[in-house]
Amino acid sequence: MKAHIPKQRRFAVVVLFVAIALVATACVDKRVTVRFDSQSVGNSLNPMNSGSSEDFTTIEVVSLNGGDIIGAPGVTNNGSAGDYPDHTTGPDAPRAIIKITNNANFGLLNPAERDFWFGADVNLDAINATAGTNDDGNNVIQRGLFNETSQYKIQIDNGKPSCRIKGTLADVFLGSPATLTPGEPYRIRCERLGTTARLLVWPINPDGSIGSSITNNAKTVDLGPLAFDPSIPVSIGGKLNNDGTIVASASDQFNGTIDNAILRIDFPEIEDPE
Repeated sequence: MKAHIPKQRRFAVVVLFVAIALVATACVDKRVTVRFDSQSVGNSLNPMNSGSSEDFTTIEVVSLNGGDIIGAPGVTNNGSAGDYPDHTTGPDAPRAIIKITNNANFGLLNPAERDFWFGADVNLDAINATAGTNDDGNNVIQRGLFNETSQYKIQIDNGKPSCRIKGTLADVFLGSPATLTPGEPYRIRCERLGTTARLLVWPINPDGSIGSSITNNAKTVDLGPLAFDPSIPVSIGGKLNNDGTIVASASDQFNGTIDNAILRIDFPEIEDPE
């Protein structure tokens, strides 16, 4: 299933699209397009960049203790979603997280001062967190750690989605009053447009259509530019150290399925990253 992306107007767009599907994916810009292409439900998912800038990013699954991401039926049984490891808190618990890194000097994963939004379709397992353990939350998308210069992140804690964006001038936390029902799919999106930061959450209907918004939380704040070392990875489904290894003591392993994870950045019109 694909997230709707408005038609291009005056900006070129960087799209980080983790489309866990068996069907072809079309994107407006295709500058960065990342897919998991599972040959069948039940198989391990293999990340790949099918976009026009495939030489500028590296995508892989990072695992601990045999953790894996498996193809699961999509929302409408059309294509597949990525099923992350079951909730486990033991010292040898399996972990699996997607890692996306730049392999060019141009920061394709860094919004800097630009408008951007990111999000995913999620479906939590019935058991997905235990407070005070090494698996007490569900990270969806993240770049940067809490105490660093910059961060963008979507997470689900105690069943409630939230996002945080930190720039060089300020940070903003946006929470949802809605508690997600395990076994039900939702679309979560966080954005920074000018000085407005916003968290949006929608239920996804059984036919794949998007229901009415259950969260629309906005704040006005000048975050300033976001600044990342180009080597810092984007993670999908858990927390990574800056060197790309899993934070074993607090992995925030997502427990459930993730589909259609997108990072979209409005870059000025450029032919090729340099």
